[in-house]
Amino acid sequence: MKKYLLNLASQICWTAHSLSPLSRSSRSIRQSPKKKNWACKILGVFSLGLTLACNAAFAGGGGGFAGATEFTQIANNLELGSSYIQQLTAYSMQIQQYNSQLQNMMLNPASINPQNVNNLIQRTGQIMGATNSIGASQATVTQNFANTYQSPQAASFAAQYQNINQTTTSTLGAALASAGSHRDAQASDAQNLQTLYDASQNSQGELAALQTLSQIVNHLDQQIMKMIDLISTQNIASSTYMASQQSATQAVNAALGTPDTTPVPSMSGTMNYPGTNSALGLH
Repeated sequence: MKKYLLNLASQICWTAHSLSPLSRSSRSIRQSPKKKNWACKILGVFSLGLTLACNAAFAGGGGGFAGATEFTQIANNLELGSSYIQQLTAYSMQIQQYNSQLQNMMLNPASINPQNVNNLIQRTGQIMGATNSIGASQATVTQNFANTYQSPQAASFAAQYQNINQTTTSTLGAALASAGSHRDAQASDAQNLQTLYDASQNSQGELAALQTLSQIVNHLDQQIMKMIDLISTQNIASSTYMASQQSATQAVNAALGTPDTTPVPSMSGTMNYPGTNSALGLH
């Protein structure tokens, strides 16, 4: 159990560091107030979630707060969210690097290398697909809770994940439509980006094609940031619920004169979250 908690702490602290202003250059978007707020939110999740995890882990006994199964689901959800935030943060850093490369190409047309552009398009498409997969995963897990346990709050979170994905894909779809194509014509986002770039290059020239690609890259980074913020908010809701449940249990135990015997949870549970609505901190 200790090993699990230390691993979870390491993941969340790494994420908070990656969002810290000290971990990026002075030109980075990570120095914005929004990014600093994300770091604070993630550290808040760490403080609440890990403190409660330790309390539950070392209290021993049976009965009490949430129950071992529910606690396992909450802990797994926090771990999954932390993992996704790490992935998305890395994607955002890469996307910003790609956009910087595009800006340099537009400022220095003589430096444009078609192979470099193609590589950038492929990598951007892969990140777009991976980001959409994360959003779809979060939406599915949360919507399943909403359907099973009639939670409008869970449904709201799921709808927000779906909206982020839809906005990302519709932006690319609109750009393709203006170029005489459509998103379903290709098997991947990378192929769609290549189609868009080629069409823009043929009709408007190299610089216009690079500008179009830069706009898509910028928008993708904005959507990644929104998803990081949404996952952080959902994780905080889970930790807040954990805190409220433990406080309620402690108050009842104090009134009855019984010890606080929170069960030690098993951390080998599935990541499919088959438990209660409150495992998401949503009611």
